[in-house]
Amino acid sequence: MARIGEREAVEEAVRERGVTLRSVLIGTVLIPVNTYWIIQVEGIWHRNHATAMSLFWNTVFCLMILILINVLVLRRFLPRYAFTQGELIVIYVMITIASALAGHDTLQLGIPALSMPFWGANESNGWDQLFNHYFPKWLTVQDREFLRPYYEGHSTLYIEGRLFVWLRPVLIWSLFIGVMGLVMVCMNVIIRKQWMENEKLTYPIVQLPMAMVANGGNTSFFLQKPLLLGALLGGGLDVLNGLHVLFPAIPEIVVRHDHPSRNLQQYFTSPPWNGVGWFPLPLYPFIIALGYFLPVDLSFSIWFFFLLKMALRVVATAMGIEQGRPYTFPFFNEQSYGAWFAIFAFAMWGARHHLREVWRKAIDPRYAGIDDSREALSYRGAVIGLVVGVAFLIAFSVAAGMKLWVAALFFLIFFIISIGITRVRAELGPPAHEVVGMNSQTFLIMLFGSTAIGAPSLTMMTMFWWFSGRGYRTHPMPCQLEAMKMAQQGGINMKGMGWVMMFAMFFGGLASYWAALHLKYANTTGVD
Repeated sequence: MARIGEREAVEEAVRERGVTLRSVLIGTVLIPVNTYWIIQVEGIWHRNHATAMSLFWNTVFCLMILILINVLVLRRFLPRYAFTQGELIVIYVMITIASALAGHDTLQLGIPALSMPFWGANESNGWDQLFNHYFPKWLTVQDREFLRPYYEGHSTLYIEGRLFVWLRPVLIWSLFIGVMGLVMVCMNVIIRKQWMENEKLTYPIVQLPMAMVANGGNTSFFLQKPLLLGALLGGGLDVLNGLHVLFPAIPEIVVRHDHPSRNLQQYFTSPPWNGVGWFPLPLYPFIIALGYFLPVDLSFSIWFFFLLKMALRVVATAMGIEQGRPYTFPFFNEQSYGAWFAIFAFAMWGARHHLREVWRKAIDPRYAGIDDSREALSYRGAVIGLVVGVAFLIAFSVAAGMKLWVAALFFLIFFIISIGITRVRAELGPPAHEVVGMNSQTFLIMLFGSTAIGAPSLTMMTMFWWFSGRGYRTHPMPCQLEAMKMAQQGGINMKGMGWVMMFAMFFGGLASYWAALHLKYANTTGVD
């Protein structure tokens, strides 16, 4: 018994070495660096969208640099200070969650919403009379003259008075982000054991970073022949196509989905076949590579339903139905909502026994039927955090002008879709998942109509478009669950990881606001 106790103590000490003061401080320093870079490249330059794919390559690059520093410098000259595997995981998780918030589908959309309706209002569009008076002043910046240097650029955020004006809405929205992050952590705590230990989902997205950080990293990983060959092929394509831009005589190999030569629609010229619409066939090396991690049946289902969608377009054209009209055959949006709701329903049905055990543990912490000692939060804490957090989000929305029933349904639909996306990432690990148009506001309008919802609620929904609207490619909830998977595999204390994730949500939001405001004052384009 004594030996068992000693072994458990050693295991606990190993787990705790991941969440160290050093790893959290380094992650904290790298968060604003990454948010600045993402908003500069994606928001200002509109290039190299690292957050448009499931595995953010900016975070993988940072991880690679840390590993090389660890292997080539720290282990050789300062072995006492070498990073452990757990510390590398913690740093990676922190910058991943922050990158998700700074990403193309999140705060790059939310930050302009603080001011754009007021800067863009004029007598012709009548925005002031139509909806601007519904925006709460405590969540926005409405003074047009104050906003002039922000939109005209060639200025700076760091002038007396400017920081103070932005401070109130930024802090309030950062609090909102922190609470939403808490709710997501609570949901992930509740479902983690079922998906990781009972169903044993594969979590393909974490396989690459986990392989990189094994034993604190090793140069042999980067010298593997298949890896070098893959890097040569992918990098070679980029170099070749870049040279083609500079020197058109050099041939190019087209890989992009939006290039005309990659659109198969050009080969369908007569009706009803020309109704197939946009039919892209891209050749992205990273998608082909990540496809090898996908289960064969799930990979097949992606192709099958993609081709089925093309076929339904042809059928609609043959029936004389105009393409692109809402609420008409083949009802793609409606089918997509049904699919996401079904994914959620099947996931919850499969977890019904586990959820019952979680509830019993939450009601009676002494219940021995399920163990929550190694979760990020106790099940009681997760349930309480979930209830209180959702209540806060609804109360926040009502205070901002939404009707109570609209706010409640809005977040219900949002979290149903969020859990569905998290499940798909855990089981399938798609290279990207742009779920365009699948959001709470569109669904509520479909169900009840805009009149029943009301202008104040509709107006407030536009301020939520940054987390429920554009496409969910940078959704933080699956990043959190994948962080828990990495903590499980890396032997990191799960409770420490929970606090790290919640801190990264709050500080990542603050850093994203700072980077966007700093860059927009200095530039004339982007993030607006």
